[in-house]
This record gives sequence, C-alpha cells and structure tokens, in this order.
Amino acid sequence: MHNNKLIILLKSFERREMTRFLEFSHSPYFNKHEGVQALIAYLSTIFPDFSERRCHREVIFRELFPGQPHVQSQLALLFTYASRLAEQFLAIEQLEEEPQNQELLLLRRLRARQQYKRYEKALKAAEEQARQAAFRDSNWYYHKYQLATEADYFYTLTAERRTDSSLEQKQLALDHFYLAEKLRDACEMEVRSHILKLHYAHPLAEWAVQEVERELETYSQEPAIAMYYRLYRMISEGETTRYFEARQALEDYQAFLPAPELKAIYNYLQNYCIQQINKGEEAFLKEIFRLYQAQLDHELLLESGHLSEWHYKNIVTTALRLQEMQWVQQFIEAFREKLPPEVRDNAYRFNLAS
Repeated sequence: MHNNKLIILLKSFERREMTRFLEFSHSPYFNKHEGVQALIAYLSTIFPDFSERRCHREVIFRELFPGQPHVQSQLALLFTYASRLAEQFLAIEQLEEEPQNQELLLLRRLRARQQYKRYEKALKAAEEQARQAAFRDSNWYYHKYQLATEADYFYTLTAERRTDSSLEQKQLALDHFYLAEKLRDACEMEVRSHILKLHYAHPLAEWAVQEVERELETYSQEPAIAMYYRLYRMISEGETTRYFEARQALEDYQAFLPAPELKAIYNYLQNYCIQQINKGEEAFLKEIFRLYQAQLDHELLLESGHLSEWHYKNIVTTALRLQEMQWVQQFIEAFREKLPPEVRDNAYRFNLAS
C-alpha cells in the first residue's frame, strides 16, 4: 500500500506536519473514529519510511487488528477516511496561514447570525489590519474589495440613513485588482507567446495599459499596477528605455511586493538583459550582475534556504566576465554553505577553479 493516495500525500509532509496531523486526528471535533486514529498513529510511527515492507496491507492490518482475519475492505475504508481527514488538515493548515480569510469567514458568520455589534467591531479591526498591511499586491486589492463588500452588506442590513462610501470603495478596489491582475497576466502572455509561439486573445490588455496611462500619476501610487504596467511596456515594446523604467519601478515598489512576485519580476528583467547580451549589448552584462546582487541582498534566489548550483555558477560566470575578482571570491566563499548539501563540494570546487 506504499502507493496508496494517502501514503503518497504523507510523503510530502515534514516531520512537524506529521506530528500535527497525528494530533489533529485525535481531536474529537474533527475525528472520533478510533480506527482512523490508530492508522494515523502507526503511519506517524514509521514516518518517513513508507516502504512496502512497512506499508504492506497485511502488515498494517496486523498492527491495527491483531489476531483478526484479514478483511481488505475494512482496511480500505480506514484509508479512505484518513485520506479525507488529511485533506481537511491541509485546508485548515492553509487557513492558519491566511488570517485575512479567517477574518472574512468570521464576518460572514456573524452577519448571518445578526450579531451586528460584534460584526461592526470585527469589520473595523479587519479594515485597520488591511490599511497596515506591508504588501500592496493584487491579493491586497482583492481583500480590500471583499472587506468593502462586507461593509456594504452591513450598511444595507442596518438600513442606516448616513453617508457611506463602502460601495465606492468596493468598486475602486475591484478596479485596482482587475488592473493589477490583467497587467500581470498580460506580461506572462507576451513572454509565452514569444517562447511557445502561441497566440493569446487578450483584447482588454491594451485597454488596461491605456487606462493606466490616462491616470498615470494616480496609478503610480498603486505599486502592483505601476510595476506591471512598466514591465508590460518593456516586454511588449523591447526598448531599452522601457527596461530602465521597469528597473526604476522595481526599486520604487520592491518593499510593497511579496517575495514570490518579486522573483517573477526579477526574472522578467533578467530575461530582457539576456536577450540584449545575446544581441551583443555588453552593457547589459553589468545590468544582470546588478540584478543578481539585488536578489542576493533580499534572499530571493534561495529555495528552502539553499542557493541552487546553477544560480551559483551563473553569478560566478557573470562576475568573472566583468572582472569583479574580489567580489566573486567573497561570493564563492560566503555562499558555499548555502549550496544544497548533495552538490556543495563539487559546485564549490568547480567555481573556485573557474
């Protein structure tokens, strides 16, 4: 049963997650089935060794039902229940990482119960949290839209005759979310259309660009919109002036964008530099080096705390071409321990000899 869908899912768990799942399975609120608890307890005991020797159906059945004749349907049912419980566990774990969604769910439940005083207090707290949020990406605009929607519901339900801007704020947040998402997707469509030779129908992309240009000063205050507008211009037009505008936008808005988006943005800029270098524009070698340095400073090239050997090699190669000898020597030594353990020594020696 080592290829059972539950086992396959548990193989993706870290030890901490497996321990939490075991605790979760013993919570009577979520699971009262003692057989499921016993199965998960056994799987936690052998974790992470889900080999056939430890997970054969007969081995597991004997652990769970000692002295009883083997009934495969009985075991299969436990695996089905445990698999559903694992999916529920993952959903709740994800919700724990998204407090803003917890706020929205609470608001909806309070509204349904007509707990308006508590609702209004919770709504104000959520709105204040949103105002203080560090990032201003499209997810933030969407969250603002959801909160404004709740505020408008509250205004409608309480039927108070007072000035209320929630409907206007709802539409503004929706517009900002749409523009940020439209421009971000338009950037990726432009890239894929060139690489994969695909044609994408996105007639409103140019409208989004024109809308931003119509109120450029206003939208310059919206980091995600302004950033992707500059990127789209760079990718679609290819002019070097557009690259420098996009790079400046990144410097201006970097603090307001989360790491996953920053990684994608840097990737767009790097690809542009590579294209220019391939055309013989050697000045862009310095540009890509500058981008590498910025990503290292903000730890954007690390995955699970490690720098891939390919990034390591590319950075060394770029620095050597620029005759940055002192810098590259320091880099090779400083990031040696950041390399994945399985390739660390070979990658270090190879680049040291370069």
